[in-house]
Amino acid sequence: MAKITGFGDAFRTLAAESGTMRSHPLMSTAMHYACESDEQAAVLQADAAQDAADMVADIEVADTSDALASQADLAGDVFAAAATDESVPEGSIAQADAVAMDVADETGMAVQELLPDITDTDRVAQVPASESANGRVTFRPMYGRIRNNKAGLQRCAESMWTSAKALVGNAWDYIMKAFRKFCQWVDKYIGTFPRLKMKVESLLKDAKNLDGKKIKSGENKIDVNSGSKNLAKPALASSDVTYITKGGELISTVTEIRKMLAEVIELQRNQEEGITDFIDAVNGADFSDERAAGDTFLAVKKASKSYISMFVDKAGNTHMTDHDTAYTKAYSTAVLPGYQRVLFMVPDNITTKVSSPASAAEAMEEMADKFSGLDCKIVDGDPKLKKTIKETIQFETMSAGQVEELANELKKGLEEIIAYRGSKQYLKNEASVRRLKDSVEKMSSRSTNAPDDDNTKLSRAVNKATVAMARAAMRLLGIPTRSITFYDTYTNFCITLARKCLATYETR
Repeated sequence: MAKITGFGDAFRTLAAESGTMRSHPLMSTAMHYACESDEQAAVLQADAAQDAADMVADIEVADTSDALASQADLAGDVFAAAATDESVPEGSIAQADAVAMDVADETGMAVQELLPDITDTDRVAQVPASESANGRVTFRPMYGRIRNNKAGLQRCAESMWTSAKALVGNAWDYIMKAFRKFCQWVDKYIGTFPRLKMKVESLLKDAKNLDGKKIKSGENKIDVNSGSKNLAKPALASSDVTYITKGGELISTVTEIRKMLAEVIELQRNQEEGITDFIDAVNGADFSDERAAGDTFLAVKKASKSYISMFVDKAGNTHMTDHDTAYTKAYSTAVLPGYQRVLFMVPDNITTKVSSPASAAEAMEEMADKFSGLDCKIVDGDPKLKKTIKETIQFETMSAGQVEELANELKKGLEEIIAYRGSKQYLKNEASVRRLKDSVEKMSSRSTNAPDDDNTKLSRAVNKATVAMARAAMRLLGIPTRSITFYDTYTNFCITLARKCLATYETR
């Protein structure tokens, strides 16, 4: 698990300054790296690969921070309850203390700094407390001393709540780092695509120059052994292996991939709109009384469902039950060469009945869980079947017209990706998440003086759902990253295959 950095300072700052977080400046313009040679392209793509790796690492830290924040919040609730209710089991206090140890371990803090009121002796069971005149020893129960220190328990609660707030701040910091790395990845990686487009245009020109020439005798089929897996696809609704063996099938496959890319780009635009609607709901959050808190929940729920519906609409009906999770169902939206499948992971409806701020908080927690499962990913087909993919596949030599058609399809896809870079949609997505971060911070400050614990819990639950939404948006950065990288790889494969086909034509 990744080490959370900078937490100690964040914790101390939060404790002293009521939870303000330092925001990062938005990259308002892309750098637009130049790519004038294959060598420069290789350097840019290597840099972009590092940006992608950094992005993955940032996502891991954000996930860890957010998960710990949720646990720390609950631990704080246990300590607070124990400060007023002597019936709270010692086991619950022990679990809350264990969470504090996890927080301390992951952040590099000393647990004594996090919970100074709990000593090592509190954590040892069966410690002799006294000895009677007859020599009989009585034992103090585990956490017996701190149980009598009500003020100390309350301080433990406040410390855990503060740590949760710092962890959420840490999660936001790494969410924004991930988005910034994605922006850098887009600008560097797609910056190499004009050069790739030139290679496709060269292929198109050479195919046109074959007008009237014929395929050499005996070369109506070619053997594809290098990259043969690129001609293997799973069936849409099953794990069966199918093969691309003809030019028409290859062109259709490239067309499907290109359309998928267009949908990915459109999804990025829709994400920005969905996040903006969510921001509007958060900006209107009011926890001044029970009715206002209930209205806040309904507004946030509506915006949440609207955001999730974008992905439900894209998911289709091909349910792949083997990939279902506790909170989501998996739907196959497309199959890719390389024996890969595109899966949308979409959540079910909220099941918690809402009748009060307390139940609204519970429902919001459920919404956060559903956001945490929302994802789109590329997975391999059945591992056993993948091992059966042929090492050599016979491919029917394409006609000059088919090579032209293939090159035109590849060119269209490259132009769409280059246009995506030029539109700066990726920067707009980062800006929308940054606005989301600012809105939830303002909401949290407004809810500080909520009239009762239930409303306070609802506020925290809305905060949690908001972070979960941002994390979902962050995970979904993988969609364009993986899709664009795949299109690059597959374009190069298609160029190589097409040139192998052109080499079979008579030269005279």
